[in-house]
Amino acid sequence: MWHQQTLTLGPKARGFHLVTDEILGQIREISRVKTGLLHLLLQHTSASLTLNEKLRSDRSLRYGAAFSARRTGERTV
Repeated sequence: MWHQQTLTLGPKARGFHLVTDEILGQIREISRVKTGLLHLLLQHTSASLTLNEKLRSDRSLRYGAAFSARRTGERTV
């Protein structure tokens, strides 16, 4: 089974965001897939995707903010 779809994610402030639920909510056919591979292409010039192990949401976002601050020299809250 092949499926191709264009998704649109809602606008977000600068930072790290967990978008798994938003993506899965837009792909209705995913419930029929038992095993597969998902390819994502982000068509945005100043954004990127990272794949990480599933952590608790609060830890994941804190880790992402700290990582970003080290890479860009920005302060985190």
